[in-house]
Amino acid sequence: MQKTKKEKSFPISILCSAFPWILTAVLNLNPALTCSAEPAAQKTKEAVQPNLIPFEVLKRSTAGIDLKNHSLTLKEMDRYWDKKNVYIIDLRSESDFKRGHFKGAIHLGADIDEKKLAKLIPNKDAVLITYCNNSLYPTRMISLTHSCLPQFITLGYKNVYTLEPIWRGASSMPDISKNEHWDVP
Repeated sequence: MQKTKKEKSFPISILCSAFPWILTAVLNLNPALTCSAEPAAQKTKEAVQPNLIPFEVLKRSTAGIDLKNHSLTLKEMDRYWDKKNVYIIDLRSESDFKRGHFKGAIHLGADIDEKKLAKLIPNKDAVLITYCNNSLYPTRMISLTHSCLPQFITLGYKNVYTLEPIWRGASSMPDISKNEHWDVP
């Protein structure tokens, strides 16, 4: 009798431990079952599916990019200061941006959205210079400037540059806060 109870309870215990994963899978397969303030019939495709660049388009765009033609040193950036239609784009976190950034820089962070970008920079012929943590000091993170470059180009921006790491080749770690174009609030 006890043996029968153990045999019957074993599958139930597996089912109970797997329940959260099963429930998640069912809800992901049928979004109409999820809770929402908006009725399922009124949900638009845009609300469910963000405007994404198809991978194949991004892949083709990336294949033709020569990074050397889209990189600037800090010294080369000097020719762009105080010029019209030049946007310095900070891809770092908001807290890093608040601690200091290039004068006139726009904080975009890592969340690059086509609509947001079009609103901030409507002129696709403008010069965009991007920088991130890797541009300013050695990190173990993936460079956002390199991963965002193909996105900007695919979205139609023609003059996109990334700031090369200012520390590369330096005998000592440069202090960006001493740069004349750096703004510390």
